[in-house]
Amino acid sequence: MVTLNLKGMYEERELLLDEAKHINAKAQREGRELTASEATRIDEILDVEIPPLSKGIERQNKLDHAIAGPNYQPFISNSDVDDCDGLVLARRPIDTDDDDRSTSRVQSATAKPTQWMNKETGKPIRVMVRGDKLHKPTDREPLSLGRFMAAKISGNWKYAQREMQAAQKEGDNSLGGVLVPSELSRILIDKARERSVMSRLGMLAIPMENETLRIARISSDPTISMVGENETIPESEVKFDSVLFTARKSACIVPTSREVNDDAVNFAQILEETMINAMATDMDRQMLIGSLGTEMTGLVENANINETGSIGAIANDDIHDAVIAVMGRNEMPTGYCAAAEIIGDLLKEKASTAGSYLGPSPLVAPLQREHTEHLTTANALIGDFSKCAMGIRTQVEVATDEGGTYFQKYQRAFRIVVRWDFAVLRADAFQRLAGITT
Repeated sequence: MVTLNLKGMYEERELLLDEAKHINAKAQREGRELTASEATRIDEILDVEIPPLSKGIERQNKLDHAIAGPNYQPFISNSDVDDCDGLVLARRPIDTDDDDRSTSRVQSATAKPTQWMNKETGKPIRVMVRGDKLHKPTDREPLSLGRFMAAKISGNWKYAQREMQAAQKEGDNSLGGVLVPSELSRILIDKARERSVMSRLGMLAIPMENETLRIARISSDPTISMVGENETIPESEVKFDSVLFTARKSACIVPTSREVNDDAVNFAQILEETMINAMATDMDRQMLIGSLGTEMTGLVENANINETGSIGAIANDDIHDAVIAVMGRNEMPTGYCAAAEIIGDLLKEKASTAGSYLGPSPLVAPLQREHTEHLTTANALIGDFSKCAMGIRTQVEVATDEGGTYFQKYQRAFRIVVRWDFAVLRADAFQRLAGITT
């Protein structure tokens, strides 16, 4: 049994309530009564799974209160919320540790932003940082995409009993795809995010309940002025604009040999790994180098991001200077990424041919460093990656095809579809290095 802390219990209870509401809403949309299995699942959530969590939350709050005494501040699951003209708006975190300001700001990529709220529905919007998961671990064995697909194809659910139970709560897409059970969809997205360079650097992830999600962002900061006694305080305007996340289709097809599909004992595991890697790879590629059109606009192609060009042979000082440039715009980078060859050039930089390795400056050393296959050796990116976000629909769709050329080659093709979008929330938080040579 996995023991959850107070925050984990709140989040687990919220996920269970969301599942119950999703089941009920699905029946309402279809204009029908709940099926027996749907009614049973809702009763199970409300009568069996939620009460122990509520009791655990109450017990932990009492214990924390007894330990902390009069200074106790209870955990608030729905914290301070701002809004602007019906848009979702998150407050920027405030650094409180003046003695260690740089370290606290570097770590801000893993800090929770103030909760966001959808003003139209009144529901909180979950904003996930590195390490957060859509799916909460339990003592049960996780669902498997490989087992689900293998059973769906063969009709034999003997080794996929939990996947079968989860599938009965969902349904087939009217377009012919198979809607992956919600729990399994969350697991797949979590695994893809774990392998994403952008997620490891601190990018936010926002689950989307609908096709679109609009959030507000600050496009210019206010100006603070010093004024004397009886002098007029000059006006300063904070400018807001908005970002509209629109769920766009990202898909891939994986052809496989039917002999391998039917005979290999580890095929289910290999299929799942292949699909997850494909999802993570495509997400990183589009967020880094996407070129608009049917793709996202990646950080390399974003015209609003400041650039330092004609770098030539890269040195650690170039990364340091980029950090200073971002700091000059009242932001603090949390990490940087480049091609593996460029990271290697930085790590092997020496004071002389036979000298010692120089290494990064004290300002750069705490930053998260990642290499990626998607950036060419000509570019590197430095910034606060919590100032960009992906909005993602939490329902994954898969389908199979054995016709056409797949039939002629005795193959079976698997297709996976994920719908998501990407946006930069604060362009000034990034600096792009260009014109790097090796």
